[in-house]
Amino acid sequence: MDSNSRHIIPLFEGYCKQTKVDNVDVECKLSSFPMTLKVASTPESQLIGYQNSETSPEDDQGILFVYPKETHVAFWMKNVKFPLDILFFNSNKEMVHRETMQPNTYPKTYRCPVPVQYAVETKAG
Repeated sequence: MDSNSRHIIPLFEGYCKQTKVDNVDVECKLSSFPMTLKVASTPESQLIGYQNSETSPEDDQGILFVYPKETHVAFWMKNVKFPLDILFFNSNKEMVHRETMQPNTYPKTYRCPVPVQYAVETKAG
């Protein structure tokens, strides 16, 4: 992805680095679109994501996965009944990769080709 196609996600970096933010909703903008994102900052919450959820997120909702440092990550759609977009961001909050994940494709994984520090799952489209 060239630098002209990267987008910057303006996150509250200090807030995301706090230790007790897991499962807290944060308001932010993805590009210029306002979003409410639930923080997943522990291995347990990151493993669950949208598993077993009966309804897809609204257009302005999602999950923000926060990792302590840039790392290789992979996501699956185990027990997820609706498509999701996954956006991957480096430590500078630049979007470096995007995938659309299809429902119930487990054990297939969706991987970012480069290490990232943040990922956002949203409604597909």
